[in-house]
Amino acid sequence: MSQCPYGVQAINGIYAMTQSLGDAVDVNVEYIGSFGEGGKLCSMHGTNEVRGDIAQKCIHKVAPARLLEVMHCQNKDYKDAATNWEACLGQLGIPVAPVRECIDSGEGAKLLAASFERSKANGDTGSPTLRIAGKKYSGQRKANDFARAACAEMHPPHPYCTAMPVSPPVNVVILSDQRCPGCKTERYEGMLRARIGAPVIRTLDYGDPEGRKLYDATSPGLLPVLVFDSTLEQDPEAHESFNRGLKKAGSWYVAPLGGEFHPKCAAAADCARDECRDVLSCRKEVPNRLDVYIMSKCQFGAKAIASMEEVLRDFPATDFRIHYIGAGDEKAGLTSMHGPDEVAEDRRAVCAIAHSAPQRGYLKYLWCRNKDLKDDAWTGCTGKATGVDAATLRRCSEGPEGSRLLDASFKSGSAVGIGASPTWIVNNKFKHTGLDAWTIKKFLCEHNPKNKSCASLPATRPPGSPAFQSAPGCL
Repeated sequence: MSQCPYGVQAINGIYAMTQSLGDAVDVNVEYIGSFGEGGKLCSMHGTNEVRGDIAQKCIHKVAPARLLEVMHCQNKDYKDAATNWEACLGQLGIPVAPVRECIDSGEGAKLLAASFERSKANGDTGSPTLRIAGKKYSGQRKANDFARAACAEMHPPHPYCTAMPVSPPVNVVILSDQRCPGCKTERYEGMLRARIGAPVIRTLDYGDPEGRKLYDATSPGLLPVLVFDSTLEQDPEAHESFNRGLKKAGSWYVAPLGGEFHPKCAAAADCARDECRDVLSCRKEVPNRLDVYIMSKCQFGAKAIASMEEVLRDFPATDFRIHYIGAGDEKAGLTSMHGPDEVAEDRRAVCAIAHSAPQRGYLKYLWCRNKDLKDDAWTGCTGKATGVDAATLRRCSEGPEGSRLLDASFKSGSAVGIGASPTWIVNNKFKHTGLDAWTIKKFLCEHNPKNKSCASLPATRPPGSPAFQSAPGCL
């Protein structure tokens, strides 16, 4: 998918691999999508992704040997793949006119439809799905990783293959607890092999002396987690792939896995401990409360917030609260997945929540901002239309108050192991995922059956009600 960040990562790695192996590797790119009403072409990330796919199919037709080069150029801003192809062609000296003709004539759409069909026939539904010499590949997605896999299929080997460095071993422990019903450690082994060139994997249980000792030495909180020793430092690519959320604990590195099980809070009697206060199983249930954890530059988080207009209209008694996902603290600095711009947007959001009037006036500000996640001109969403004062928002977001508010917001999510945007907690206790209004109302009613608003909730999603998870944009 041309706007899938993981697909983009793979293409960039493959392009870099071809710089070393040249035409010894024949690269074929197919696209994943579906067909809507009347044969419309549909893709997960919307109509602009379909346009980006079509442009790339036309580039492949016009200049097949240079497709990866153009895609690598486009991937510098992959969300603009629908339009940035023309500038990339100009930079690379590739004629624009024949590509434009292919797009405008409808030929590109036909080429993309055929590509969708080939992917479907192969059973390829995830972006990226990779095969090397016909064999499914699930390893790392850096240039040397692709090159090693390709070299293993070359007979005789390409000269570059014999000179490639060997990946250093990286020791990693999957630390879990057998009392946790959802802590299936097997699934993490494949992920580790996909992200580390030469992982040395062990699994330890909190109930065993060695596992308990490691837990006490690293204080990871919620399980399961990954614990690396200093060998992680010897593999810069592996270190980078786990960098987000990685914490140093003495001589160890701890990487959270979104776990929810606290081994010291497993029994009801344990909930009296201070460290168990924020663990979901120990929290006091608060009827009709709804918390959502998001990233401000995440399109799925934006869709979740958009859905709340309908939810709050139909469930006005809901105690709704928004929190933001990130790392760091106000002293050392705050960070977020989508970079400094997201942190700045987060700061403005928590300040809007703290200062907007009337009640929930901040939602009008967020709905306005979410119309274009790339637009940093936030002052246009202040004033009478939203009830958010620009001067107050600037003073708060650019000062210590914004740092304090966002630090507290980040901590509220990390305390319960939340890292995915959006994640919902209903009644202060029950975790859910979902984007559309009907789904959100459904899990509100599951935990609040006496809520009068639930009487009018349809048992199934009404026709025409969007299910964002499965409703791609069509063109």
